[in-house]
This record gives sequence, structure tokens and C-alpha cells, in this order.
Amino acid sequence: MYDKRLTHLMDQVLFSCFVLMTIFFLIIDTEDDPLQIDLPPTPQLSGDFSHNLEEAEFIIRNTVILSGEDLKYLRQYDPADALFILKYSQMYNIPILYLYRQDYLESKLGKYPINDRERGLDIGFKQLNSRYMDYYIEKYFILDEPFDPLNNEHSIQVGCAYLKDLYNEFFEDWRLAFQAYNAGPTRVRSFSVPPMTEEYAECILNGYSENLKYIEAAARGMH
Repeated sequence: MYDKRLTHLMDQVLFSCFVLMTIFFLIIDTEDDPLQIDLPPTPQLSGDFSHNLEEAEFIIRNTVILSGEDLKYLRQYDPADALFILKYSQMYNIPILYLYRQDYLESKLGKYPINDRERGLDIGFKQLNSRYMDYYIEKYFILDEPFDPLNNEHSIQVGCAYLKDLYNEFFEDWRLAFQAYNAGPTRVRSFSVPPMTEEYAECILNGYSENLKYIEAAARGMH
């Protein structure tokens, strides 16, 4: 038998569920994103990249782009390498400040180009692992010349392409992308990222901390 009271009760329940769902999504939508970091815009470079070393020199010393803390570590940047970072940060739409910080942690701006790890050699400016070098070249290398892992532009181009691929894979989350770059995508997928890798990503996203020396010695083997 058709029961109007039951129908009315069901309508009330459905309406209550709708109201609760609306409030829930409004709360999620208005939550602050803890990874949202204000960064200065990447400057636009004019003309031929190979003839703009003065602009690159200006970029790496410009305190508007790099904080005083960052400059302490990055004044040794070779202007030509800074130019490549600028070029490929624009090409792959990666915040340039993240790349500057990552390069210091990876190879100390190219000063430690070869590091022997348990999982193979980390080679070049971006410390590409020798076990996966053929994969990197086949999937990411775009320059019309033979790939040389010790060529800084080659390493930077491939490293940036790989990083952007990780960013897209891991839900457009830079923290997860840098963790995957450092420890490997498998560890991120399996939620087994080591503490040093978490620290590595934290330094890149939020600037160098008191733990920077620890990262240098423990994570990258540089002394």
C-alpha cells in the first residue's frame, strides 16, 4: 500500500544527504593547499639562447628571483648552465626556483657529475641513473645530436623532461614528483619513501634548511 508518510520521510533523508554533501565539498574546496607556494614568475629570455650569457648571469644573481639563502649556494652557478635551466624550465613549465635548488642537491651544480650508488652510477648535471639511461634517451631526449650524459645541456633537458613526466604521473604534485625523481617512482607508488628523500623534496619546495649539510653528505655522498 502506498504510504505517504514513508515517502515524506525518504524525501527528508535524501534532502539531508544532499545538504551534507554540499557542505562537505565546500569545505574541501576552501581548504588551503599546503603545497601552494608563491614563486616569482620565470623571466622571459629574448633572442638566441647561446648569446645571452649576460642575461643568465643577471638571473642567477637577481635577489627578486632567488632569496639571499638560495644565493649563498647558487652564486657558483655557471651562467651557461643557468641559461639551460631557464630554457628548459620554460619549455617544460617547471618553476625555475625549484630547478635551481634541485641542481645543488643533485650534483652541486655539476661539480660532482659521477656518483657510484648501489643501484648504478648517477651521471651528469641531473644525476641520471646509468641503469635507465637508454630509457631516458629513447623517451625524453629531443636534441638533434648524439646524447652525452656529461653534456650539461643534454642532462638538463632530459632531467627536466623526466621531472615533468613524473609531475604529470603523480597528480601534478611537485612534492611527489621530486620524491620520485630522487627515490624512484616505485617507492612513491608503494608509500615507502625514505626520510632523506622527504627532506630532499622539502628543501626544493620550501628552501634550504639546517638539514642541508645532512642531505649533501648522506643522500648525495658529497663532502
